[in-house]
Amino acid sequence: MKLKENNRIVFLGDSITQCQRDVRNSKDLGRGFVHLIDEQWKKQGKHYDVYNLGIEGNRLIDLLHRLHEVARLKPDIIVLLAGVNDVWWHANHNKEYSTQEAIERFKEQYVQLIQSLLTITKKLLIVEPFLWPYPLARHKWRCELDAHIETIRHDAFKYHLEYVALDGLLNEKASIYGLEKLTKDGVHPTLLGHTMIAQHLLEHFQQGDDL
Repeated sequence: MKLKENNRIVFLGDSITQCQRDVRNSKDLGRGFVHLIDEQWKKQGKHYDVYNLGIEGNRLIDLLHRLHEVARLKPDIIVLLAGVNDVWWHANHNKEYSTQEAIERFKEQYVQLIQSLLTITKKLLIVEPFLWPYPLARHKWRCELDAHIETIRHDAFKYHLEYVALDGLLNEKASIYGLEKLTKDGVHPTLLGHTMIAQHLLEHFQQGDDL
C-alpha cells in the first residue's frame, strides 16, 4: 500500500491492537505493534499521523457501532484486524463452536463492516486474525476461526483490498521460537509476537513504496 507524507492512518481492532493504550488519550498508540510501527517510521524520518482505535473485547458488532469514531478522524488509510473475539465470545458463553448460525452472522457483519469502512476511505488494509494452539484448549477454536478467515479472504478479494495473511506466518514463527515466547494465551502476542507483526506490516507498506 502506497503511503504519502502526512497520511492519516487508523488502526482498528480489539485488544491485540489496543495493547495497553489509554483510551482517554487519542494519541496514545499503546505498547504493541501499532506503537512499534509508528516508532520505526519516525526512525526512518517518515511523517504519518497514526491513530490506534483498538478496544479490548470488541467483536464485529462493536466495531460496527464505532464507525462514527473512525469517520470523525477522516483517515486516508484504515488497517483492520478483527475476528478472533467473535470466536472467544462463543467460548466464554459456552456456545457450540462453528455453528452455521455463527458463521453466517460473521459473514453478514464482516461484509457490512467492509462496505461501511469503504465509505470512509477506499484505502483499506485487511489484516488476517490469528490463533496459536496454546494452551491446548485453543484447538477447539480453530474450526470456527478458519471459517471466519475464509470469509475475510473472500471479502478482501471481492472488494480488491490489500490483504496481510498473519495466521500462517505467526504459527510458522511459533514452530521456530516456541509458542510460549510468542503468546501466553494463544490470542494475545508477547512483545516478540507484536514485533513480528509490526515487521511484517512494515514490509507490506515498504513494498507499496517500491511500486
